[in-house]
Amino acid sequence: MSTRLLKDCVDILAPFFMELFNQSLRTGSVPTVFKEAYIMPLIKKADLDVYDVCSYHPISNLPVLSKLLERLVSQ
Repeated sequence: MSTRLLKDCVDILAPFFMELFNQSLRTGSVPTVFKEAYIMPLIKKADLDVYDVCSYHPISNLPVLSKLLERLVSQ
């Protein structure tokens, strides 16, 4: 789910997310989809060879809902 969609529909979606997060906390399990990250290669320096794999480092982006659950647990 995109962040923009979440912000636009927060009033409608909040009760569903609250139930999902509460269920996750009750059972002690995290939905599998929350554990999947989007991995993008990012070049380390602009002057490095773009065809060399060693010129990149991975950046992993977790889903927005995963980050929200993480913040909830930390608080």
